[in-house]
Amino acid sequence: MENKILIDYASQLLCGLAYLHAAQVVLRDIKPANVLLRLEGDQVVLKLSDFGVSITCPTVALCLPLTICFSHSFFLSQQV
Repeated sequence: MENKILIDYASQLLCGLAYLHAAQVVLRDIKPANVLLRLEGDQVVLKLSDFGVSITCPTVALCLPLTICFSHSFFLSQQV
């Protein structure tokens, strides 16, 4: 994959997260499966999905303890 495409995807992802954070939304389940690709004309547009465990926080100071406590262990299906 070309660097130009990777930079575009990373930029779109970070812009989406910045938009959510400006709206006081913390998306806590960021993974490749929750980043959707949509073809709009001749451009690929990234969309964030699965807001099931997202939270709203008026300030980062209030969110930080919740975010740190929300770590969990998981296993890939191949490991189980």
